[in-house]
Amino acid sequence: MPKEPKFFIGIDIGHGETSASRIPGYHDQKISHIPLIDGQEKIISAICSNDGREWSLVASPTDLLKPHIRCTFKNQVNKLNEENREALREFGKLIFKRILEKDDELEYDPVTGEANFVICIACPTQWRKDDSSAPDEYLNFFRNEADILPAKMCINESDAAFFTHYNKEYSAGKDTLVIDLGSSTTDFTIYQNGKVIPDLCLSPQIGASRIEKSVTNLILQDEEARAKILEAARLRHQYKPDKYGPDVPDVDIDTQDETMAISMLARKAKENFFSDEPPLPHDYKPDPDIDYPGGSDDYDLRIVMKNLVPKQLWLKKHNDDKGLRTDIAYISLSHDEFIDMIRNFRIELLEDVKINAHKLEDYGVSPELVILSGGASRMNFFQHDVMSVFQDAEVKRDNAPAWVVSDGAAKYIQEHYKALNKMVDELQQADYGKLLVDSDIEATCEATRQLIPPILEELTGYYDYNAKLFVDTVAEFIKTLDPDNPQYYELFQSQAKKNLQHKVGLAISKAIKDVFNIDIDLSDIKLSIEFPMAQWPAGYFTRGQQGYRAVESIVTRIGNSMLEDDSLLPNDYHLAFNLNKSRNQAERQIIAKNLCESLSNAEQNPLGIGWNGEYLNTLTVKLKEMVLELAGQIFNERGLFQASVSASSPAKNK
Repeated sequence: MPKEPKFFIGIDIGHGETSASRIPGYHDQKISHIPLIDGQEKIISAICSNDGREWSLVASPTDLLKPHIRCTFKNQVNKLNEENREALREFGKLIFKRILEKDDELEYDPVTGEANFVICIACPTQWRKDDSSAPDEYLNFFRNEADILPAKMCINESDAAFFTHYNKEYSAGKDTLVIDLGSSTTDFTIYQNGKVIPDLCLSPQIGASRIEKSVTNLILQDEEARAKILEAARLRHQYKPDKYGPDVPDVDIDTQDETMAISMLARKAKENFFSDEPPLPHDYKPDPDIDYPGGSDDYDLRIVMKNLVPKQLWLKKHNDDKGLRTDIAYISLSHDEFIDMIRNFRIELLEDVKINAHKLEDYGVSPELVILSGGASRMNFFQHDVMSVFQDAEVKRDNAPAWVVSDGAAKYIQEHYKALNKMVDELQQADYGKLLVDSDIEATCEATRQLIPPILEELTGYYDYNAKLFVDTVAEFIKTLDPDNPQYYELFQSQAKKNLQHKVGLAISKAIKDVFNIDIDLSDIKLSIEFPMAQWPAGYFTRGQQGYRAVESIVTRIGNSMLEDDSLLPNDYHLAFNLNKSRNQAERQIIAKNLCESLSNAEQNPLGIGWNGEYLNTLTVKLKEMVLELAGQIFNERGLFQASVSASSPAKNK
């Protein structure tokens, strides 16, 4: 039996950086960050290797000297080439290994996959828009190829950012816009009542990686710098004989690793430039005519040969280390020069913010809360520009943008499980035996309304026909209402589904309301389920047996009602009711009419008494298992977010 999760972990594998957040239990314990590398809770999304087989995380700039470097490998699974697929898989394995090593409270059995924790992994919001199956494939990739079996959920990065700041007492009813400024895209996601409005979401292809690309391109435009980069690549070739062969080629040296290292150093310098900037105060009122200056430090970037070439290679070739100190490039930009360099990026970004604002306005949506997420959101000019556009909204920039996604992923899977278990508790307590019996009775009532009137109408025309024969006919008819009767089978399945869908929808809605303070309409849910049905016991409707006596009691009750109400009888006609006495046609018609009404009345219908207690218990156990599994699927599909959830149902067992 799977263990109840004691810990909830969110992982944000970003294009540039990766982080992991952890929450213990359900009771508002403090969130913490798992140090994936000693002393580093946030790490570069990169791996390195000396031999191309044994990979490790990039823990320091010296790791960039290793001959094999892999970064920017994150992508939709079906778009990964073989090299990036391997890199993402190995990176995932290393992250999971570090999580287990750094947290001794976590319990995990690698054979069974059983754990006392669950993991939620975030993926770019645009992926789900491009391909609804992409998050499922991403989650299954980490489960099946990286062997991260406790990974139970995949959530959009924008949803995670929203949930980091979500407060059910404060945020539930607010129109909230999340602007996630990432490396490759900027995602605009709008929420009403906690639900995404897909038609109003945008993901323009402009991201903060353009900054380091601009710096890298500035370096690569210098001929002397390019020559030194090529020299570094030539020295590295001996570590890649499978790619270059035993001899140093004269042309077409692959400088990918060197260029990648430069880009990573440029990104680090960019982060240092903005990391000390305090966020604007929440009550700051921007003046669109003033260009808020942002930070004040210079943007410094020095790239020397020793940062690109392993020292032993250089010494082997030159017998000294002077070349190691040779600058490939040195850049020191003042704040104004740096801002001028990225001016086009800022202008395009601001234009995208305005486009999104106009689209929301056209649809009559006015955000009350704007959340800035993504590591690049720390750039103060971005906060200023957003505040200049959404002047009537509260603009919140996360004080720790590196954690906003992993924190939100951990918080969401924790709350998801809390609501899911509330739903499970509700459905565990349901009386499935009563549901089956009630559905059977209601289906029988409908069957009698449709099928028995013509039969009884024919009987009333016979000259000598007593009430006892009515009982025989009705008992024989009811005996046919079982799983072998196609018409009755469909009536029963339809009625049972209607009853159960209402019960499941109510349980899910109540759980989400209790946990998230959000109302979700689940009146249209559909259950794909075949309900178990009972066969009548052999001989149950033969004369003298329980089923037959139940039908007799109804006919007798009808006859007695005729005695009590003279209006039911022909004029001036009185009798002492007897089942075996022959009746005239008028009496038979009255009995037939009232019999149809009684058999169509759930409170008087004789069915339900025919369910064998032990057999009914067996069916209800089976039904409960099916309901919990299907309800878990519906909960995951129709919950607060359209999260992707692993095939193993997260509903707890009891």
